[in-house]
Amino acid sequence: MSLLSKIPASFKLALDVARGPKPAALTEDQLVKAEAALGRLDALATALDDGLRVPILGLRVGVDPLLGALSRRAAATIGGGMSLYVLVEAVRMGAPPALLIRIIGRSALDLLLQLVPLVGGALDAAYHSYRGNVQDLKRWLEGAVALRPISVPGTYQAAPAMA
Repeated sequence: MSLLSKIPASFKLALDVARGPKPAALTEDQLVKAEAALGRLDALATALDDGLRVPILGLRVGVDPLLGALSRRAAATIGGGMSLYVLVEAVRMGAPPALLIRIIGRSALDLLLQLVPLVGGALDAAYHSYRGNVQDLKRWLEGAVALRPISVPGTYQAAPAMA
């Protein structure tokens, strides 16, 4: 007897809902919209998390920690708005609840790191929440519709159907 057979049916249903849509649930139109959204989110993540290279240290930082060095309150407000935008795009793509919760948690941690006095900017520069959220969305989309990456970053094409 397998371990899965001992799990109650209601719990299995909850697991299926949390995993998100099956591969056939995303239409071609939804896929095109999701690709466009991923492109926008990738550009946002680059700008906020790792768009600038610090020459001497070789580190990559974005606008988010630099803004935090000027004003923690402004950085938290703008960062919270950008995190909300990422969440709204994920909902529009049809991301599963488990992924949405992960995005919320990562965004909340980023917001809390920005509010830490003195070391908050360094912590925020080291923690790339937007990049992590975009990577999670890309992985989910690849798995949800059986995609394979093509040569242009941020774009995907459907894998050929098996005969």
